[in-house]
Amino acid sequence: MVKIHTNDRVYRVVPVSMSGLVRELARIEPKLISLEGKAATAVTAQVKIFPVAVPDFNITDTTAKDGKHIDFSLEKQKDGAKPVFLLTVRNKKESPDRFFDTIIMTTDTTPKREIRVRVFGNILP
Repeated sequence: MVKIHTNDRVYRVVPVSMSGLVRELARIEPKLISLEGKAATAVTAQVKIFPVAVPDFNITDTTAKDGKHIDFSLEKQKDGAKPVFLLTVRNKKESPDRFFDTIIMTTDTTPKREIRVRVFGNILP
């Protein structure tokens, strides 16, 4: 809530609120990456990112919040005439364990918006 201060004797402070819908920047399928498999084996997963609100944005930077247990790559492809991004995530963990991470992708939209994909790892003995 925003308050507007005036010099009006009756309405010295006027509360103002604003609401609206925020359009989804991209559709992510699946929404969560699950890396589950045996230790010392190749465990990979892929996510497709379909631009929605801005049909032709680019992803300018991709980082992992932690990054200790995963490698990832991002590739821009075409789905017919529409662009689609393919995010591939690989497990680096060699011992049995569970871990969580988040991959953060920065776009070239104005204002700058981020796409976040959660990663869950369950590496079995």
